[in-house]
Amino acid sequence: MAKPIEPTPEITGKDADEFVELTKRAEVTLDPQKTKFLDECRKIYAERKP
Repeated sequence: MAKPIEPTPEITGKDADEFVELTKRAEVTLDPQKTKFLDECRKIYAERKP
């Protein structure tokens, strides 16, 4: 049986900003599904950022 995915802690502050920058760079990929996923991650982050 598959092991359940553990929830990850929320990323905040400087770490979160660095994560967003890394995802922007990682977005330059040939896989459109990955690009869409990263866009969604950034959108959610932007909505939750204080």
